Amino acid sequence: MGQRVDLVTDSLTASFPDGPRHGLDDRAATLPARGSGEAGAQHRAALRDIDPREAPVQVFVRDNNVDMALKALKRKMQREGVFKEMKRRRFYEKPSERTTREKAEAVRRLRKAARKQAVREGLIAAPKKKVLAPRRSGFARAPR
Repeated sequence: MGQRVDLVTDSLTASFPDGPRHGLDDRAATLPARGSGEAGAQHRAALRDIDPREAPVQVFVRDNNVDMALKALKRKMQREGVFKEMKRRRFYEKPSERTTREKAEAVRRLRKAARKQAVREGLIAAPKKKVLAPRRSGFARAPR
């Protein structure tokens, strides 16, 4: 709801309602167009100035296929935890609740890392892979 997608030099960038993400200002919106000439060199130089951890979520639109670009953007935002953070920020979180949540997350991360290490070393069996059932085609249905 509070998201807006801006078209920036043939790419999509997410804008956030609570201001720039990770302290990033609107440098991405002012980047010159990409290319092989002087403008392209300026674009690459401007991208080098942006810290990778602060880089905007960016997806390129190919062949004017905005639907696929939006799908890729949503996937990237999901991986970065943007939706989870937006959900968490809907309501005020007391500092004590925050520390409790962060400690629980740290414990979960450590347990997961220890479990992966134990699987790598062969101390415990790896979890079984889920077998997906084959999809049925739509034309093989029984008549009604």
